Amino acid sequence: MGNQVYSFPVTIGKQEDGLWRVECPSFPGCFVDHASLEEALAGIQEGIRLYIELYKERGMSLPEPLDITDTRLVTLVPVAV
Repeated sequence: MGNQVYSFPVTIGKQEDGLWRVECPSFPGCFVDHASLEEALAGIQEGIRLYIELYKERGMSLPEPLDITDTRLVTLVPVAV
């Protein structure tokens, strides 16, 4: 059986301390801060995967990906579960 792939929008911004912050607004509290954008994107993928697994374990419906209107860069991050 293959993995299912979900895509949730994330916001990406560089903070004053130089760290990259990547957030997934569909899952409140799901964010990472890393020195490199590559690490931050990998970290948010893992964070989203853990949220999805937790929702499924608890029998909760996954949230619909939010429509983000923001000035920060927004991208979709595929996460296989």
